[in-house]
Amino acid sequence: MSKVTNLILTISDLDDDDKLSQINSFVYNGIQMNLVSADFDKGGVNRTRWYGGSKFLEAEIYIGAFNHFPLKDFIDHLKQIEWKNPNSIQLFVKEQDDEKFKLLDLVTNQLASN
Repeated sequence: MSKVTNLILTISDLDDDDKLSQINSFVYNGIQMNLVSADFDKGGVNRTRWYGGSKFLEAEIYIGAFNHFPLKDFIDHLKQIEWKNPNSIQLFVKEQDDEKFKLLDLVTNQLASN
């Protein structure tokens, strides 16, 4: 049986220098983390996008959905990364039976339904 956790992670523009590889170094149940950028062709010449609007994103947003995900372990992993602005990190979490996303504050380690 599946138990899906949906994640949206936003980080500061100051922290976009190879942070995704550090984030994705997390391994759980033998599975390599693989969050992807919402602006997946950011450095490309022929930029394309899969989201709406008339502009390209100007935010560092990473998304993914994971089965039987150890959220607490992932939060601990995020806290070990050296962030230039840790107060800017936002993790939105929606587990399988949740009605809406919860926002995690990495500094206080609290999930809130807002």
